[in-house]
Amino acid sequence: MTVFCSVLVFIGKLLLLILAVILAVILILLLIPVKYSGKAFGNSDTITADIRVTWLFRAVSFALCLEKDGSQFSKNADFRIFGISPSRLKRNAAVRKSEHRKQKRKKALKKLKENNPEEYVRLKEEARERKLVQMKESEKDVPRPEEADKSEQSSKKPSSRDRLVGILSVLQNKLTLLIRTVFEKGSELIVKIWKIPGYIYTKIFETAGAIAQKVETVLRWTDFLGDLRTRRAIVRLKKSVFRLLRHIKPRSVSGDAVIGFDDPSLTGSVTGLASAFYPAIYGRLKLVPDFSEKRFEGNIALRGRIIPVVPVFIALITVLDRNVRYCYHYIKNRNKEDL
Repeated sequence: MTVFCSVLVFIGKLLLLILAVILAVILILLLIPVKYSGKAFGNSDTITADIRVTWLFRAVSFALCLEKDGSQFSKNADFRIFGISPSRLKRNAAVRKSEHRKQKRKKALKKLKENNPEEYVRLKEEARERKLVQMKESEKDVPRPEEADKSEQSSKKPSSRDRLVGILSVLQNKLTLLIRTVFEKGSELIVKIWKIPGYIYTKIFETAGAIAQKVETVLRWTDFLGDLRTRRAIVRLKKSVFRLLRHIKPRSVSGDAVIGFDDPSLTGSVTGLASAFYPAIYGRLKLVPDFSEKRFEGNIALRGRIIPVVPVFIALITVLDRNVRYCYHYIKNRNKEDL
């Protein structure tokens, strides 16, 4: 009994240790920030942007380079885990697999040649025949002498009697086709005219039903948007979005830019919009408007970080809110009813 209890205690301690290690790893991963940085520079004709994202002390990294030169646009992405590119590993594995298949095929043919020479010769002959068939199919068809003689005989002018018989035959066929077409089109037109009242009644009934359904849908969604729980859910979502934006916004921004548009009023509007963010970028980002011509020159650099636990915490608070859950279930059920 003592041995059994000792085993249970050991298993319990081992499970607690594994659970503690898992929780510690999860907390470490959530607390390690995701760092990002970006650089962009260029002018009206050429623009280059470089974006980098790293996580877990640069063990996981992603780099994206975008270049625009006139009408040409190119991008280059690189993803690495502990300095190793998965795409390169995949390509190398595919090359090794192809080489392994070739070697395996060569060994099989060599073994077949040694053990069964007749079968090896037969396979070689079949491969040679397939190549000959492909070559023949690729060649253009050359007319035979008999066919050339037939074409020359057919190119001779027919007699006047044959021409008259041909013309009468063509006229008879065209007249028959015309009578048949007139009869078919006339019968179809009569049937369509006969169905017009029923078609109009059906369309009016369907249109009235569709309008009533749309009005009912609009009234239903109006009641939903006017509900107190919906308004509280919208306020909660707005707060969550602003908290998330405040967390992921760049910590440092620097650079300078000169912008100008064909319309000076548009240049002034963009400058006025940028002035709304002037307190946040004062002394770090310099924006100079050019009202005389269309122009863009400058460079900008930014850095920031995202701690994964913060977006997770914001998402949990948003999802667990009862008003948000009410809106989610309402929209989900309505979509099922519409389907």
